[in-house]
Amino acid sequence: FSWSSEGRESRYVADIEHSAYATPLLEAFLRALARERLRIDVLAHSVGTRVVLSALASMAAHDDPPPENFIDQLILAAADVGVEPANNDFFHLLDDAKPFVRRTTEWGAHGPQEGEPDDRIDIVAKDFEDLAAQLGA
Repeated sequence: FSWSSEGRESRYVADIEHSAYATPLLEAFLRALARERLRIDVLAHSVGTRVVLSALASMAAHDDPPPENFIDQLILAAADVGVEPANNDFFHLLDDAKPFVRRTTEWGAHGPQEGEPDDRIDIVAKDFEDLAAQLGA
């Protein structure tokens, strides 16, 4: 699944708006995969993380949510979703998504700080070498 980004820093605000248009389409796609009883991996980068987490949160609010853990691996790279104390969308959305995800990897700055465990994120990696070391590769 791909959504339409303009790919230019000067068009960031437009990209945020476009990402909202993509959310219901991704939700429909994920529902179709879940109905087939597929177990999938999802990789989201930057604003795409907002699309994925919003789609999963929307699925959680429906009367017919997908099965638990139908997403085996949710990998969030450089997540572009707010974590400010007054508007912590990242962890609110992640909480809604958690029932559908077996393991979440966050590659970027939103994860818990050293010594502050957070059971919503299974792996926090600061770069590729760190991720490879945690996965034993």
